[in-house]
Amino acid sequence: MADKAYDTPSCHQLLEHEGVENRIIRKKGGNGTKNFKRYVVERANGVVKRWCGGGRARYWGLEKVTIQMLLASMAANLKRWLSLTAEDCLSTTG
Repeated sequence: MADKAYDTPSCHQLLEHEGVENRIIRKKGGNGTKNFKRYVVERANGVVKRWCGGGRARYWGLEKVTIQMLLASMAANLKRWLSLTAEDCLSTTG
């Protein structure tokens, strides 16, 4: 069984050519804006997890973990704001 990411014509042709049973999960035709929104949200979550320590809770208890995630989200937003501001400064001065 394969992930939906492999649901491309080239993958299907390769499996057919090799004589392997095609068990790739099919993508459903859907709304493109929904997929774009998911991309934006997942990218932001990835930044929090990778760069701001959001992959593991350091404390016990809902309140403490909530505070940790709020601080991590604030750090990720600050990082994003700084990168956007730097791009604007470079484009206007150069």
